[in-house]
Amino acid sequence: MWTRVSDLYNGKASKSRSADKLEKKWVNLVAKHRIIYTDHVRDRALTGSHQLIAN
Repeated sequence: MWTRVSDLYNGKASKSRSADKLEKKWVNLVAKHRIIYTDHVRDRALTGSHQLIAN
């Protein structure tokens, strides 16, 4: 799969990247955003903003 991603990426990018480099970038992005999302969910739970207000 990453070879295909690399082919598509390199067809449009000004800088060429290998499949391994693109996969590593993806893994790093997922890890970074997982932390950000977890913090967001935790903050919502602490503030109680996750609850719906009934009319």
